[in-house]
Amino acid sequence: MFSHFNLNDFPFVNVTFENYVENDLEIDNFLECWLKIDNNNIDYNLIFDTRNIKFINPKYIFKIIPIMQKLRNSEKKYLKRTIIIVNSGILKKLLELLFSMQKPISHVYIVDSRELADELITNFKKNVLTIPENVSEILST
Repeated sequence: MFSHFNLNDFPFVNVTFENYVENDLEIDNFLECWLKIDNNNIDYNLIFDTRNIKFINPKYIFKIIPIMQKLRNSEKKYLKRTIIIVNSGILKKLLELLFSMQKPISHVYIVDSRELADELITNFKKNVLTIPENVSEILST
């Protein structure tokens, strides 16, 4: 399976990814899990850990965009923040492409390590809005 959702720290939902997508069904399952969380109508935050991804076909952007549009256009947005852990230059470029085609649903924080992600999570839990220097922030406006 390409994605694994961990809700043990809800409202912080940790999503880890495997090396690559084997087929379209794996992306569909990922999106279905994401929508199930959103359909609970409870505020949540996503932490996407992409460090294990070796390759992802850019065509999957076109499966993700409609879901992002749907969630972004919802009357009530339950996704409050997204942290993306990414250490691949190619994947960063793919994210730039995605966000140039579709504005994010929530504020997005791009970090290159789990430690930085954990620091952000700790800050958010304490309602501290200080963003570390080496974190890229994409606003959802």
